[in-house]
Amino acid sequence: VPITLAPERAEALLVLGAKRSEEPYSREDQDLLVAIATSLAMLLGRPPEAPARVSEAFEECPQCGACYDTGAAHCHNEGATLARVPLPRRLTGRYWLERSLGRGGMGKVYEATDTALERRVAVKLIREGLVDSAEAAERFRREARIAAGFAHPNVVTVHDFGVAAESRAFLVMELLHGSTLREELRRET
Repeated sequence: VPITLAPERAEALLVLGAKRSEEPYSREDQDLLVAIATSLAMLLGRPPEAPARVSEAFEECPQCGACYDTGAAHCHNEGATLARVPLPRRLTGRYWLERSLGRGGMGKVYEATDTALERRVAVKLIREGLVDSAEAAERFRREARIAAGFAHPNVVTVHDFGVAAESRAFLVMELLHGSTLREELRRET
């Protein structure tokens, strides 16, 4: 199906895969393909947008974990002086870090927004001290694969795995609210 920006001039082609039916394309099928080609032509005809400038750092409140764009001096909630985090606040152009939830042996977990799917997620970033460790990176990748292979109500769902700026690996998981295992153990004793 030709994609045309001007009459009598095809800029691109929409190539269809093998047809799974021996029925010929109906008029509705043909109209749909023309509509898709016209929409693609409108996208091709737009001038390219300038890429948005991505800050290579953000700031975080050491008390409540709230994340701020660079330039903020103090936390709006706590009044605390913010700490600089040498990473973009928007990971891979998709995950917007909102607040730090906690840290562990392998990394730090943030509450974030998946801007593509408009949902809240948890993002676990490998700890800065482990960035250059091939062994730690492999353990982190293995954790992502193993967790992604489980489908159980008692196991957190892994949605994505990637590498952000400065070779910082990260996991994107479902965001769960509740208490930590440590809090539950204290409550039981």
